[in-house]
Formats: sequence, structure tokens, C-alpha cells
Amino acid sequence: MIIDLPYSKGEVSIEIPDRNLRFLIDRGKLPAAKDIRGEVIRALRDPIACQPLSKLVRPDSKVVIVGDDLTRPTPQKIIMPAVLDELNSCGVRDDRIEVLIGLGTHRQMSEVEISEKYGKEVVERVRIHNHDYMDDRALVYMGTTESDIPVYVNRMLFDADFVMCIGNLVPHETAGWGGGGKGIQPGVCGEETTVYTHVMATKMLVEGRTMAGDPDNPMRKEIELVARKAGLRMILNTVLNEKNEVSKVFAGDLVRAHREGVEHAKRAYMPEVPSLVDAMIVACKPADIDYWQGLKPLAYASEVVKLGGSVVLVAEFPDGISPTHPQVRDMGRWSIKEVLNAIEDERVPGGDIIGASTMLLHAKIRERVEIMCYSGGMTEGDKEALGMAHVGSLEEALELVFRRYGRDASIGVMKSGDILPRVL
Repeated sequence: MIIDLPYSKGEVSIEIPDRNLRFLIDRGKLPAAKDIRGEVIRALRDPIACQPLSKLVRPDSKVVIVGDDLTRPTPQKIIMPAVLDELNSCGVRDDRIEVLIGLGTHRQMSEVEISEKYGKEVVERVRIHNHDYMDDRALVYMGTTESDIPVYVNRMLFDADFVMCIGNLVPHETAGWGGGGKGIQPGVCGEETTVYTHVMATKMLVEGRTMAGDPDNPMRKEIELVARKAGLRMILNTVLNEKNEVSKVFAGDLVRAHREGVEHAKRAYMPEVPSLVDAMIVACKPADIDYWQGLKPLAYASEVVKLGGSVVLVAEFPDGISPTHPQVRDMGRWSIKEVLNAIEDERVPGGDIIGASTMLLHAKIRERVEIMCYSGGMTEGDKEALGMAHVGSLEEALELVFRRYGRDASIGVMKSGDILPRVL
């Protein structure tokens, strides 16, 4: 069977014999919303477990909308104009509204990238800012959560009268699902706050706790405590179908609306597979800007591979391993114990605790499976540093699978990097 896989701005193809292909999975089918603008306005006027937008803002309100960056497929250029118009209908002028891009620890977006993501109309109507988690001058301390996590957030939230987040719902390897309060933590928080949640979550993963796909996991609970402390009043989350069309919009309370959205998204993003396989071939897109993002589909795929099996990552990774966490390259071959010891002893390269916590997941995966990587954006040296095998073509990868597991090797294929397969 010839299978076309998303890669960069196009596709790459691989032919897998029918006798070897156990399953081919993609996002499930969901109906597309017929009127996206109408769907957004409906969600804002009849939100889940909170007052409508018109009751939460005044004409003189200073509004901050936290949006996501180019690592997420949220169609901001479609959603945001409808949100701005609804705010206008509530009496809030565009000059009272600002957009803050919740970068977390990702790199800054360029003006061109912001225009592509948010659209010309939004760029011309409101001011848009990149969050910088390392800029202490742009952060403010807002106290601690009930579990004593220090909350440092972008000062724009502190100065605002009303804060809302716009994001998208897909599974997440540590937060359970994207969307909801994740726009705040790690989206617009400082390093100290993000260290707490990330280290906690990856340690739980190493200990065997299942986090992905669980919207009520411990990290998600901490995210929501931080988000409430930071003043998040409303969320608006999209669910996209297999064609990247908006299927449904959920708005309202950061917990209740998020959970209702997750229930809808599960239909498309948690496919069942019949059995574990010897090897998985994974198209990482849309989690393909760098390996920091590609680690998510790698984690999902590794859970449906037999112990000692292989995962073939298919992604351009134009930003390489990670432009904001270059030190993770030095930890690419470390064991779980070595990473944990470095965190405990404060010996992490460059002092990057967030990077080290992510490499705990990388080390856990490497102890379970062999990783091959087809990527034009990561060098062979990058792949070697991460303990991966470089492959120059998908045909080469397939031949390596056959050499290792025999001509009857069982193979699964993931055509999307944001789905979370589960064995029946």
C-alpha cells in the first residue's frame, strides 16, 4: 500500500506491503461547522458555566487575549476577528484590546509569522505582543497557588480588567490535553512557575503515571490553579477535524468548558488500534517545527510499539532540536537516572531545568524503543546527539525495520502528530 505522509509543506510517500501493515490511523472524521463566525459568537453569548462575554466586560475594560503561536494549528486569523467584533458589540473598542502570544518557552514569532498566524485584519486592529518567559521586567509575582507554586505571569495580565485565552484541543503528553488554562501556564508564565509544573509532570511519567489524554491529571490541575490565580476569566477552544476545519467551538469556564471540549475532541484524536506493533512510522505534522514539538508524537507512538521496537519520525524540523533550549542536545544520550541526578544536584547544562525535564521523557522513550529520524532540518550530528538513527529516505527506514524484525514485521502508521492511539 502506498501511503502519503504530510511533510513540510507537501508530502512524502512510502509503500508498505499489505502483509506488514497492521493499521493506518489519522484524525477521525468530524463534521465541519457551517458558520464559524456564528459558532464563535454563539459560544461567547452562551458560554459553559460562566456569564456571557457581555456581562464580563465594560466599555472601559482593558482586555488581554492570550493566543497561541505557530506550533499550534488554531485558526486564529478566522477566530480572532469574530472575538474582536463581539467585544466591540459589548462596547469595548479595539484600542482597549491587546493580544499576547502565549509562547511558553518557545521562540519569539517574527512580524511575518504573526501576520500569517493572526491575519492582516487582526494585526491592523490590535496590538500583538510576544511573551518572553525570561524577561523578569515583563513579569509580575501574583502569589502562590493552593499547592505553593509561585505564580509569575506576564505583567499585561496583572494590568488587565479581563483576560481570556483562545486555543485548540488536542492530546498533550504531560498536560493531558492542550487548550484551557494551558494558555496561561506555561503560555505566559515565568521560568520559575513553569519549572514547577514541568518537573512534576515528567517525574510522574518516569514513575509510570499515564498523563496523555487524561484531562484531570495532576499537571492539568496545577495548570488550572495557576490560571485562576493569574486572573483567567474565560477560554475559547476550537476542535479541528481531519481537514483542519473547525468542527466546534467551546467557550466558558476554564475547567468546565475545557472538559466538554475534550469529550468532543476524543472522538477524533484518540483512535483505537488492534495491537502493539514492531515499528511505527509517524508523520509529526503539525508538531513539526522542531524536535521539542516532535517529542509529543514520538511519545504517543512509542506507547503502541512493542518493547524494543522502533519508531520512525517523519518531520522537517526546520528549527532543529530547539532554538530556545539548545542545551538539551547535550543530554540527548543521558539515561533517566542521569537526568534526574542532574536536576537534583543542579548540574543541568546551561541551568535549563525545563529542558532537562523534557529530556526525562526523551530518556524514557529511548529506554523503550529505537528511534529513527527522517528530517531535513536536523543534521546527522543532531540525530546522533539525541541517540537517533539517521535515515536518508523512508525506504531506508523500512529496510532497517525488516532487517531488525524480519520480513513479517508488523508496522503501524500515524498520519497526524497530534493523535493519541490506544490499544484495544
